[in-house]
Amino acid sequence: MVNLVGVRLEKYQLDRVLGSGGVSTVYLAHDVETGQRCAVKVLLPHLAEDRELARQFRDGGHLTAGLQHPNIVRIYRVGEDQGHSFIAMEQLSGGTLARRLRGRRWPLPHAIALLAQVAAALDYVHERGIVHRDVNPNNVLFSADGKRAVLCDFGISQSLLRPEQSARPDRSGTLLYMSPEQCQGRPTDRATDIYSLAVMAYQMLTGRPPFYAEEPMALMHQQIRQTPPSPRSINRAIPPHVEQTLLRGLAKNPAERYRTAGDFVRALAGERPPWTPGPQTPPSKEPDEPANPTPRRVRAWPFLLVGLLVVVSLIAGWVWPLLFPTATPTFTATRTATPGAPASRTGTPTRTVAPTFTTPTATQQPTSTRAPAVLPTTASPPTVSATAPVLPMAVCKSPQIAQITYPRVGQVVTGPISVTGTAAGPGFVKYELYYKPAEDPGDWKRYLPAPMSVAVINGTLGAWDPASLNLAPGNYLLHLRVGDYTGNYQECSVPVVVK
Repeated sequence: MVNLVGVRLEKYQLDRVLGSGGVSTVYLAHDVETGQRCAVKVLLPHLAEDRELARQFRDGGHLTAGLQHPNIVRIYRVGEDQGHSFIAMEQLSGGTLARRLRGRRWPLPHAIALLAQVAAALDYVHERGIVHRDVNPNNVLFSADGKRAVLCDFGISQSLLRPEQSARPDRSGTLLYMSPEQCQGRPTDRATDIYSLAVMAYQMLTGRPPFYAEEPMALMHQQIRQTPPSPRSINRAIPPHVEQTLLRGLAKNPAERYRTAGDFVRALAGERPPWTPGPQTPPSKEPDEPANPTPRRVRAWPFLLVGLLVVVSLIAGWVWPLLFPTATPTFTATRTATPGAPASRTGTPTRTVAPTFTTPTATQQPTSTRAPAVLPTTASPPTVSATAPVLPMAVCKSPQIAQITYPRVGQVVTGPISVTGTAAGPGFVKYELYYKPAEDPGDWKRYLPAPMSVAVINGTLGAWDPASLNLAPGNYLLHLRVGDYTGNYQECSVPVVVK
């Protein structure tokens, strides 16, 4: 991964890295003609050969450049210089919504104030026939004062005015926030963005997204088939009308969601926007609402039956050994103490009923009329080590949470490789892959200015090419840092040899 700090792309001087993803790196830059600060997003060099991806990158920039709204990032220039495709845009130094979430529950008024700004941006682009298709907390940035929320990254957006775009099967997006129709590769429209906005609202008010799974296919199945958990079962402070609004925004059928993003936010605020056609999702009951006793009795029967079976099993397991004791055999092991002189050792438990069994060892004499072989007096039995063999795997602080499964420890790397690994545990939604010389005790991030982030962590983590990084031959450490949506991290490293 090439570090372009100090490089000038047209009139933009790249000063330092702000962040990176699997497609691009964002640099803090300045206009050498005016001195204006800006952010420049540069397509990763090894992806420039992918014509479709490069076209999508440029199209997203050109599309955003034509939008003028206070809650949509301003684009200054979409260009290409020295073989690098780039987008110059306004600098937003207030961080991302993802950084502000970190598992916290937002007060309802604060959540509505933020969601209203994102909804205004979505309604603006929807009126112009554009679907964002990747609304998620990482694509919501804040101004320096933290008051203005800005929607960015229209890289996978589609235009409803271009049928060849809106009808194409495409599962691009961030899985935690993708709509059911998006997961199925079906055509998308404004209802897709409203679903993603409802997922963000659910996460802000409950502290967690409505669906999570470690495997991408399992998460897609949940988005398509499963009903989200009741928000009030997670946070009892959520009013009933807010729960109903969230569940309607998360309706599997796009026609059952709200007509506009603004309608969804106004419903959260307690207003009465126009309803979309289709059945509504009933809200959960109030805590003090009287229950219907008949359904509760019917639902209790399975639990009573399971409890009865457990009790019977426990009693049977305690009484049966007393009534019918199990006979324990006597084991007699014969081994050779000195050459040609067998010795036996018999261990007899308290109750001995069964016949005696003889366990052979490595030096036990076979049942035969032939004379036993005479061993040298200096021979000794082989030593069996209790230490497990060292496997060529990564050494991790928490291997059950995060580990690199490929490359192996000490593997020689001569060209591009796809680093693979696993991350387990609830809510692990991000990884960062770094590298550095093995003998350097310094900071990891000095060597890779572009940590990669994805929605689900299992399988391929990303490509690592020492040649494109201009790395000298030697020993290096690949370092995996996995984080969940609450901001907790697990890490592990694997040493490799670059030739």
